Amino acid sequence: MHSDPTDRIVQALSVALMNGTVYFPEHRRVAEASKEAAAALDMYFQSRESFVIGVVKGLLIVDGAPLYDLSVRAHRLMDVIAERGGFGIRFSRGITAEEIMALVKTLLQAR
Repeated sequence: MHSDPTDRIVQALSVALMNGTVYFPEHRRVAEASKEAAAALDMYFQSRESFVIGVVKGLLIVDGAPLYDLSVRAHRLMDVIAERGGFGIRFSRGITAEEIMALVKTLLQAR
């Protein structure tokens, strides 16, 4: 994973979704990626209160700003969000790896 918290969050969420698709949502690889996402979110929340991610016109949007580089690398995450109408997901301070795993399971079951 990369050092930038936003990059780490997006990459970990993408990996969790990909592994949840390849294996199943409760698989240990999903758990590991969820822990990575939770750790990166904790770092992110040292200077912010929430993390909002969505897709608009084929671009990954985080906290209202397009992330061009991450849009190229985060296809799985973008696909799952776009399949649901491009809605946003808001993460708040204190989210746990278990809650991220539950989100992955919910997103994959809704397909």
